Amino acid sequence: MARGGIRDQIGYGFSRYSVTKDWSLPHFEKMLYDQAQLLDIYVDAFLITKDPEMLGAVYDIATYLTSPPMAASTGGFYSAEDADSYPSSSDNEKREGAYYVWTLKEFRTVLGDRDGNMCARFYGVLADGNVARENDPHDEFISQNVLHVTTTPAALARQVGMPESEVVTILKEGRKKLRDYREKHRPRPALDDKIVVAWNGLAMGSLARTSVVLEDIDMAKSKECRKAAEDAAIFIRKELFDEETKTLYRVYREGRSDTPGFCDDYAFLIHGLIDLYEATFNETYLEFADTLQKSQIDFFNDPNSSGFFTTRPSPSLLLHLKSGMDAAEPSPNSLSARNLHRLASLLDDDAYLKLARETVAAFEAEVEQFPWCFAGLLGAVVMGRLGVSDVVVVGEKGGSLVEEVRRRLKGKVNAARTVCWGKGEWVRGRNGLVGAMDGGREMVVVCESGACREGVENV
Repeated sequence: MARGGIRDQIGYGFSRYSVTKDWSLPHFEKMLYDQAQLLDIYVDAFLITKDPEMLGAVYDIATYLTSPPMAASTGGFYSAEDADSYPSSSDNEKREGAYYVWTLKEFRTVLGDRDGNMCARFYGVLADGNVARENDPHDEFISQNVLHVTTTPAALARQVGMPESEVVTILKEGRKKLRDYREKHRPRPALDDKIVVAWNGLAMGSLARTSVVLEDIDMAKSKECRKAAEDAAIFIRKELFDEETKTLYRVYREGRSDTPGFCDDYAFLIHGLIDLYEATFNETYLEFADTLQKSQIDFFNDPNSSGFFTTRPSPSLLLHLKSGMDAAEPSPNSLSARNLHRLASLLDDDAYLKLARETVAAFEAEVEQFPWCFAGLLGAVVMGRLGVSDVVVVGEKGGSLVEEVRRRLKGKVNAARTVCWGKGEWVRGRNGLVGAMDGGREMVVVCESGACREGVENV
């Protein structure tokens, strides 16, 4: 995918889906929730492999989310960019992918013959276009090329008889020149400028995790990601949350809509807030997550057979649905079960743990029959079977002990682990176990399966 046409190879972000199995020809719409989930995946891929190519994808997606047009100046993130756009400012008919496709002649015009031909080899650009006729029923891509990576700089250097470093420079400069040309001469696809709480929650969480991973690689980029995530959280609480009724509203566009939040708005935002708390140790985010979790239980939980309904009860509803299957977005129930496990660990809350297990149990029969449809819930099954370890660190933010714990954790992928800052006043009041610890003494305690061990070596 990182090398395919589904990725905007000279810009940033990924398209919604591919219509070919080799990722070469996308439907060019870019969705916020896709960027958020892909960013999470590429962060994990980089942590596991340490592959620079995976890190490059992390940078690109993070840049797309934190830059115009997707980043709202108010805080938060807009929803999508269209697939169709005008090929030029003088055209009056939009075309699929017009903003993203190129001809070989354009490459040579923008980059010159030598660099244009070099970049064309790298991105698979052909004189007659690289979209197969059977994949172009409306003749929109005649002589056009969807850019995809076909080789490596090292292999290309051998082919053309140049030093690899010179080829890398040509490719980097070529990418920037093509991007600058595109932004200057082509009308950008239309922007869906709604701020949707659920999708913003996913983006907040992935950017918070990215900020932690990038701390030792690029501090400026790390701060940029963290600020974007925090600005979104602040905006949503200010504009889309009723402090009196503890109710979320789903959409903001030129003001708050009247639509109350759905179950996924609560689940996805709670998920993002927990990630943001673990990245910052700012306990206002954890407190907000706890508040939202209580509201979600009140508004959506099925008291008779467990699990969470998609919408709040209403006499006008013909069907009151409750889904555990993942689709283009995670199932609200799968993310809710994982949120409850994480909050149970962070807050030492047995009621949350019980509800997490009941939520998974509500879909047990379906999961056993069709496990591939319930990847998210399977993650919650693992958490329920193995338990969630909670690392509690008591020390000053920025102090040597806290930073040592962060250093040990930031390079690991472990969905069944939480990290709690044990000096926070609200956390000490909410979590009896943490509250009983000596807040005046620096320590690290790892708690799992009802047993706790002290010492940073256990992290």
